Amino acid sequence: MVDRLGDYARGMVRIECANCRRVGRYDVRNLHARFGLEIKVVDLLRALSASCRHQQPPGALKLRHDEAACQARITMPRRLSPALSTPGGMPYTIETWNIEGGGIELHLAELYRLDMAEAAFAVVCALWPATEVTIRQRARVVRRRSRPR
Repeated sequence: MVDRLGDYARGMVRIECANCRRVGRYDVRNLHARFGLEIKVVDLLRALSASCRHQQPPGALKLRHDEAACQARITMPRRLSPALSTPGGMPYTIETWNIEGGGIELHLAELYRLDMAEAAFAVVCALWPATEVTIRQRARVVRRRSRPR
């Protein structure tokens, strides 16, 4: 798989050449605007290090033993992660309960912050006014709205 600049959303790109001791840092978003999202990382390295006096064009003849080659290298930021990481701790679950058997009828949400769980609880209570609704953290019931009589 070929790395493209569009695979990186933010961060800093670092270019450094061991021969001429030049170092550069570039913001990824500025590079997006300048080069586009589809440029390959290898081509980006060549474009950003083009002013290096040791840079050779593609397909150039092999260097003699007394000539120095460009040793520019690129360090990219971390890639975008397609999956969101799960926060630590136990989630709060929002559930509606069955009238007949007393079991869980619907498991509506799983949230890791209590304030968000309470906001979802209020919405569920408004949408299902005749059912029992709970916020639970495993077996512990944090908040319950009993079924109206």
